[in-house]
Amino acid sequence: MHTLVSNEAQSAGAARGGGSAIAITFLVVLAATVASLLIHLNARPITSVRIAGEFVNVSRADMQQLMDEFLPSGFFELDVTEVRQEAQRIPWVRRISVRRIWPDSLHVAVVERVAVARWNDQALLEADGTRFEVDEASMSGDYANLFGPDGSEEMVLKRYEQMTPLAEALGTRVRSLTLDRRGAWRLDLESGLALRLGSDDRLDRIAPYIAALPQILGERFSDAASIDLRYSNGFAVRWRQKAEPEEGQAS
Repeated sequence: MHTLVSNEAQSAGAARGGGSAIAITFLVVLAATVASLLIHLNARPITSVRIAGEFVNVSRADMQQLMDEFLPSGFFELDVTEVRQEAQRIPWVRRISVRRIWPDSLHVAVVERVAVARWNDQALLEADGTRFEVDEASMSGDYANLFGPDGSEEMVLKRYEQMTPLAEALGTRVRSLTLDRRGAWRLDLESGLALRLGSDDRLDRIAPYIAALPQILGERFSDAASIDLRYSNGFAVRWRQKAEPEEGQAS
């Protein structure tokens, strides 16, 4: 049996076949165009870097130099996570954000750490007790010295904040605060006076007593080298040794 195909059917089939070929060709051209555009965009260089922040201990020039190392990467090839991680290796950088801004800019915002005390002569502390290590030159700032076992940073810092107004009431400042491994506290003041404070549970009870020491000792308060407040019913004072008169000088 023979099947007859009309001219109209043949024409319709040819039209469909031609349409499919055109569609495929269009998609191929579109894909090639998009690929070419992406290659072009990936190769687009970053020509502008904006670095924002209040710079005190972080050098803006050093930050710019770090950013310059990543600029050869294209706009889309730049790994902002890697940039951020490298920047946070700088000891004084607390937080940093890195954003690409179309079409060719990089915006960097830096938040510096703010040190409030020196820790064990090895590191600095932020206000929340976070410890960070810096170079020796940075350690020489005007910081109080805090000492204590590892892991006690936040507790010692909190006590330092409590002792600061007490020292000011005595007309001086805190030079150092030490928590030893037995849990006993020692407070050294810039006036040269050392206070042995005892355990943590006594510290809250004797704090008002410290402010009253000048009234209790009167004129002799300035002659005290150290005061031991660990006693339950009083305190012990070690007096400064008076300089011996030089030979030929009246005593």
